Amino acid sequence: MKPSDFWVAELYALAANKDFSAYLQLCELYKDYVAETVIEMKRKHVSDLPDEDLKFAAYFGIGSSLEKIELNSNCPSYAAWVEKNIRIAIQKEILRAKGLIPPELN
Repeated sequence: MKPSDFWVAELYALAANKDFSAYLQLCELYKDYVAETVIEMKRKHVSDLPDEDLKFAAYFGIGSSLEKIELNSNCPSYAAWVEKNIRIAIQKEILRAKGLIPPELN
């Protein structure tokens, strides 16, 4: 089952409120989707990232960028741009989850 936009928004809210038990329960509902997304990400341009980072990306809806890579697979520069943005988004979400990004910069 693929998460809806509401689900992704709910994840952000739970993470922002540091309600990690509810966050993990919600993630558990979509573990199959996340596993599939990780496989797709490894197959398309981000195979050197650790699985945990890819799962984090999938949980935050960053995996939707994979569709852009797929649609533009004949354009290496665009694929590289999307990959770079996936990496930046992962790093930003990790910093945000650790409370290292001030709220005014979110």
